[in-house]
Amino acid sequence: MIKDKTAALHQILSYHDDWDDAIAYLLSSTEECDSIVASKPALILVLRKYVSGAISADDLEEWAGFIELTDDIDHSVIEDYLYALSNPELMGEITIDKVLQMIELLSDLASAVAR
Repeated sequence: MIKDKTAALHQILSYHDDWDDAIAYLLSSTEECDSIVASKPALILVLRKYVSGAISADDLEEWAGFIELTDDIDHSVIEDYLYALSNPELMGEITIDKVLQMIELLSDLASAVAR
């Protein structure tokens, strides 16, 4: 059960099982909240869901497009990846190999920053 807009945003960002309920909540909500940040680890989590078969390429494309268009989610850190995922007709279709490359790049970037 979704208790507020922030919780709905977090469920959408993580492509939680309650994705549809979270979308419906956002569409019907007029409440204000602080924006949340779409981080590299959050993106990796959703990419791994695709690799494992938990979500489809269409789901991943829809998710990326939604994150890009939602004002309440700051996606500036991962905007290039979201663009590629939400525009497969321009950037090439979403495949397991491409997503694995994204995960590797994101993981390498995260470890380089930690040093």
